[in-house]
Amino acid sequence: MATALDQANKLGITKEVGQLFDLYNIASKHLTPEDFLPEYYNNYEEAIQEARTIYDYIFSNSMEGSKRLRGLNEFIAYALTDERLARKLQTILIQQKSDKKQSLSTA
Repeated sequence: MATALDQANKLGITKEVGQLFDLYNIASKHLTPEDFLPEYYNNYEEAIQEARTIYDYIFSNSMEGSKRLRGLNEFIAYALTDERLARKLQTILIQQKSDKKQSLSTA
């Protein structure tokens, strides 16, 4: 049975998907559940539990096949819609093959 990644390969988008997975993997090494805390909260324990749930959904949801793509999809959605996370991602530098440093930001 073909996986979603196999389908992506057949469609010729492997390079782009691979680049997104590279960014996802780099971000997973730098982000923590605390990066998913809401800006304001009344109860730290409840807020950190919710943040851990979000973190786990994104980064523990990526083992294989369609689950792997689900984690990537959620990462992209949060990166594009959560301003605090987007700012955090801008601080993570990656080394490009050209030896030119760039942030994970799309800007």
